[in-house]
Amino acid sequence: MSAPVLFPVDVTGCAFEVAARLAPMARELGAEVVLLVVDRLPVGVEAGAHLPDGHTAMEALDADVREQLQILQEVFTDEGVAARSLIRHGDVTEAILHACAELRPRFIAMGTHGRQGLQRALLGSVAEAVIRRAEVPVMTMRALAPQPDRGPSAVQAGLAAEAMG
Repeated sequence: MSAPVLFPVDVTGCAFEVAARLAPMARELGAEVVLLVVDRLPVGVEAGAHLPDGHTAMEALDADVREQLQILQEVFTDEGVAARSLIRHGDVTEAILHACAELRPRFIAMGTHGRQGLQRALLGSVAEAVIRRAEVPVMTMRALAPQPDRGPSAVQAGLAAEAMG
């Protein structure tokens, strides 16, 4: 099989819109898509903290992300594209670049909200940082539809509540 396409996603962002546009391209290229999520625990939650169900906080968060990624993977499998998921932790840009070095993808496909001015300066741009540092081509796709704020998942909200005591 040819080199995969690396698709870093924020499951609360524009991932579904970008996936719907990326899937036909990946099918035409005969490329597998690797969905990458870099997840983070809420501030104040220790990765190894044990939850009442016996899992650690990181295990619970990773399981929640896997469930959300399964739905996104179906966008690709419905289009006849092989897709798999990776979960990483830490700095988003560094994790994307590390996955790129590990997978040696054909290219990186990223969604972007197209923020400008002060909002972009304050929030930074993961896409811009990846474009500057990646050793493979980076294709960005601006989200066309406004993205509703879905808020945290039940697991994320529970972990945040745990951090607050």
